[in-house]
Amino acid sequence: AATANFMQKHLDMWVGTHSKAINVEQWKACKGPCEALAGRDCFTAIDLGWVNDFAAVAHLFPEIESLADLHDSDGTSEETNTRGARTKIKRAKLITRFYLPEGGKRDMTKEPFATWIKQGHLIVTPGNSTDIGRIFRDVLVMDKVHNLRQITIDPSGARQMGQDFTAYGEACGKGGKTTGAEFVFEFWQTPRNYNEPCKELDSMLADKRLEHDGNPIMTWMMGNMVYVAN
Repeated sequence: AATANFMQKHLDMWVGTHSKAINVEQWKACKGPCEALAGRDCFTAIDLGWVNDFAAVAHLFPEIESLADLHDSDGTSEETNTRGARTKIKRAKLITRFYLPEGGKRDMTKEPFATWIKQGHLIVTPGNSTDIGRIFRDVLVMDKVHNLRQITIDPSGARQMGQDFTAYGEACGKGGKTTGAEFVFEFWQTPRNYNEPCKELDSMLADKRLEHDGNPIMTWMMGNMVYVAN
């Protein structure tokens, strides 16, 4: 962003108004095997693409520590000097899955789609719109192997899925009084809601505290992600 500002105001060169949000090389450096995940707590986020856009499912396996467990050299807890969050993510592992309907406008026989499908990174579903039933079932399969703690969805266009996951959580004793937190968390995709998570992601990448499965679709999307000033 500083470089773009210098080029525009000092060198009188036209530059785009958007700046890349993620250093792709930094992202690639965080690729790992993502092993030993069976039985671990999992937080899943779902973004439904519906017709011609990708539907994305991200499974995050964080190692969380309480700020009350961190102590200064004088023996006092850092929590007394901290405002806001009472926990922090020490490190996390990330697995992603992507879906597209076969009846959409994208030609699945062309690259890079054909390779992504062959490698299992892209799941093509029948019909002209996102197969939310397939995504729902795939997430439940993850819960058979891992401990699914919470589902995050954008309620815009996904309320029925949210209700289905809520019913599933209640039937399995997840969320509410059982865990002290709602099983389905609604995340409205607004700049205000993205601000803090994006800063946390940037910090985790810089410190290599995030290990991801190297899904090339996610890498491609990270390279396309930009911040837009309001």
